[in-house]
Amino acid sequence: MKPLLTLGFWILVASAALRAADPVPEPAPPGPLLKKAGDICAWQIVYKYESKHAPNTTNLFLSTAPRKVTFARTRPLWIAVTEDLGGNVLTQCSDGLQEFVLGTQQESPIFCPVEEDGKRTKFLVDFGAGDYPELDWIAADTFVKTTDLGGRRSLLFQKGDTWAWVDEETRLPLLWKRPGESRTFQHLPPPTGMIQLPPNVAKFSEALKKDAETLARRARRGM
Repeated sequence: MKPLLTLGFWILVASAALRAADPVPEPAPPGPLLKKAGDICAWQIVYKYESKHAPNTTNLFLSTAPRKVTFARTRPLWIAVTEDLGGNVLTQCSDGLQEFVLGTQQESPIFCPVEEDGKRTKFLVDFGAGDYPELDWIAADTFVKTTDLGGRRSLLFQKGDTWAWVDEETRLPLLWKRPGESRTFQHLPPPTGMIQLPPNVAKFSEALKKDAETLARRARRGM
């Protein structure tokens, strides 16, 4: 029986040693893991693709995948300008009530289309939904570790095959990456005054507001 006892003893010792050798998961740091963009902000995302052929876009207004997105907000107004690899430009913006879309070949803006489920069509990113696009999964349970990114201490997160790096000090996003694609975040100086919507969008917005006011007056009069 001694050999069996000895063998069982060493199996237990080896198992304990393996468990001790496993790295202890690093806990997520305290405080907000990703800072909100804020009511007054400006940022830019630069896209890069590993292959010569970028993924096809499902966008109705752009012929190829995005190359750059520039965003500015002075709540309630916001504007996002997306340039694709072919040089086409898509402008998405909001007056605080409606969202508008303006493509390269369009002279007049249109309403941002709405799907049957009531959600707005997702062209490239749903800018009106919240803060930084496609980073809503960043949380304590997707935190991996603190690491170094280009000399900057960063918080690393992972969900499936998607990774994101957030600046440890500012808690602003730095990099988003998945196989074949990366997005670098650049944080721009915030606007010093209320941003201006494109002239044709502003004109369309004012006309809609006047129509709404006219309908409201008629409703109050019982017309």
